[in-house]
Amino acid sequence: MRRPGASRALTPLNGLISGLLASATCYGDEGYNAADDEATLLPATGMRLVPIHTANMRPNVWRWRSPTPTSAHGTGLTFDVHPFGPSTGGCVTERTWAIVNPAAGGGRAGREWPALAATLRRASVALTQCVTCGPGDGVRCAATAVRDGADLVIAVGGDGTLGEVVTGCLLAATERPPRLAVLPLGTGADFARCLGITLTTALAAIADGVPRAVDVGRARFLAPDGAPGERYFLNVADLGLGPRTSLAIRRGPRRLGAAAYLYGALASIAAYAPEPVRVAVDGAPVFAGPAGLVAVANGVYFGGGMRLAPGARPDDGAFDVVTLAGTTRRVLATDLLPRVYRGAHLGHSAVRLYRGREVHVEACGGAPWPLETDGEVVGTTPVTIELLPRAVEVLTPAR
Repeated sequence: MRRPGASRALTPLNGLISGLLASATCYGDEGYNAADDEATLLPATGMRLVPIHTANMRPNVWRWRSPTPTSAHGTGLTFDVHPFGPSTGGCVTERTWAIVNPAAGGGRAGREWPALAATLRRASVALTQCVTCGPGDGVRCAATAVRDGADLVIAVGGDGTLGEVVTGCLLAATERPPRLAVLPLGTGADFARCLGITLTTALAAIADGVPRAVDVGRARFLAPDGAPGERYFLNVADLGLGPRTSLAIRRGPRRLGAAAYLYGALASIAAYAPEPVRVAVDGAPVFAGPAGLVAVANGVYFGGGMRLAPGARPDDGAFDVVTLAGTTRRVLATDLLPRVYRGAHLGHSAVRLYRGREVHVEACGGAPWPLETDGEVVGTTPVTIELLPRAVEVLTPAR
């Protein structure tokens, strides 16, 4: 395989992944050898493991480079990766994969993952690691983990990372998908909050947790290129104000932490105008008219702690479908937004709650409505969402 061009400028994310655990499985002829001078493709994402020949690098340490800069991170990322296990002397073949999004939580995941990986290593958890460098990498990494026979896949990041991981697992699985675990290091981490998982209890759950079977949503929609799209989600799929909030967060100031959701919500409310939409639940029309939000909730929380669906349970076999009829910006900002943080919005005259297993949403005129799943904007209407009962197991803390 060819070497990356010497002129390619790639900026390291300083100190990000130095000291990682063993990071790649054996891939037969596609595998790699530390003595090989050629760059080797990592099948998960098309990234390359590049041997570095410098005096200050330990033997058998390779550098993992993204082949091109990415819009999500602004530049390619460089990581130090250990292709051989610390004690086996060969390629690591354990069946636990960690899908790491170093940009999650404003870079928190990248900063904290090396220490967390070391903690798991001390608990005798051996990992195959895949570090994402842009949108869709989590799907590809998880699909590769399934094809490699993974028994457990750990999502290291936020809800978006977890959504990509469950999508990759279910798209690739021919039988029961691997169990999932989450290290909640994203800005929101709303699904982990719903299951009572904190960063501390997540580590314990990976080592000695209780598997909980949860429902999964499958969304079919119009992708940005006009082709049919499909994504799975664990927490929420929503249209209208939610994805517009996510887009406002991406364009807004960085390093706001959880306050980014409040900033994004206020920014989207400032530009808010109700648009006509039709909603059907289990084949029955339930709403038609100007609206600001349609949310299909599997979990309780949304937008960094808003109690969007306070009665939802992720294993009860039904979605909580929340619609927001057209109202004013003043009511949204001064009344409904404070209420939703407390879970007190369901009594408002503009809000309706429905329950069901299949939801269809289509715009009635004008531009299509944007759709997001687990906090990631993925496409537009028309959208059909169906529930897959107890389709995956998530490791949760032992009680």
